[in-house]
Amino acid sequence: MKLVNDLEDVLNTLRNIDEENFDYQFTTIKNKMILAQAEVQELEKLGFFEQNQTIKEKIKGITKLISEEYDNKISLWKDKLDEISELLISSRNEKKILSYKR
Repeated sequence: MKLVNDLEDVLNTLRNIDEENFDYQFTTIKNKMILAQAEVQELEKLGFFEQNQTIKEKIKGITKLISEEYDNKISLWKDKLDEISELLISSRNEKKILSYKR
């Protein structure tokens, strides 16, 4: 099913996102998720999921993995930013100490 393939593509793209491709990939992911959400809502209106519980469960599973991967990426990047912030603060403090010694 195209929807399942699109969601799996989003998950794989999210797993491979990095500093180099973040701007482009994040926009792509966002747009695909908006389209997927609209498709899910349309399928719900048509009663598709009432007849196809296995596909509904697969979609739920993939969206849960997407959510977890997104949370992991945000947490990882937050940690990196905190680390860089600490290095900058340390560097600034070293500059102050050096200026006091002169």
